[in-house]
Amino acid sequence: MRKHGVVFAGIVATGVLAGCADDPPPPMKTYGTAAELGGALREAMARHGSATVDLDLGASGRGTCVVRTSGEPGTRCEMAGTESSGGAAVDYTMLSGLVYVKVPQGLGDRPWVELAPIEDANPLAQAMADVGAHVRDSADVRVALPDGATITDRAEETVGGTRTVRYALAVPVVAGGGDRNLDQLAEQGVTSYTTVVWVGSDDLPVKSEVVTAVPGTSPVSVLATYRDWGGPVEITPPPVEQRGELPAVAPG
Repeated sequence: MRKHGVVFAGIVATGVLAGCADDPPPPMKTYGTAAELGGALREAMARHGSATVDLDLGASGRGTCVVRTSGEPGTRCEMAGTESSGGAAVDYTMLSGLVYVKVPQGLGDRPWVELAPIEDANPLAQAMADVGAHVRDSADVRVALPDGATITDRAEETVGGTRTVRYALAVPVVAGGGDRNLDQLAEQGVTSYTTVVWVGSDDLPVKSEVVTAVPGTSPVSVLATYRDWGGPVEITPPPVEQRGELPAVAPG
């Protein structure tokens, strides 16, 4: 009789354990406002200090960036060649408000140029600085969560085996703040864009997507995937002796 009791107890225990294994995990924490979400992301990103970001800019190309997320901001990117670059890869280093671009065609033994993302008398330099700033901002989800953003939807999703909360946000386009890319969107009649960010339980972004719908054209999507948080990072300006100057181009 005792033996039967032990067997019965074992069966019950096995059933209890099996039931526990099938229990769904507890719901993940969520944030009610864009300000709360942005604050949690900024704190977690600063705590880890750096990340590697895989970028997909659609027709503008794909590449990988290393981003410093604490201390002095800094970004280093290697972008694959596109039709606009003649098929050649383009390297960027962004530090202290300056954009350094390694020119695909090269400038002899001085392949790098230093550009400032401000109004420039050289339209080629201005255009290249704008592209560099766009690449830099695309690799940092914090830029896509400015003041005024509003959460429109949230739901739990699994991304690459990682549990996340997916937040969709409407972000207003505010012109006149010194960002020429935003100014151009406003001139094209764009009043807002959509940011979607997948956030893990540690408040770090796993993936983000920014979708901009320009009237009369297909929506443009920028996808970023984040990995290697807290990895070693070295972002320094190219040596002075390797910096050249772009040839002057008359405004067209």
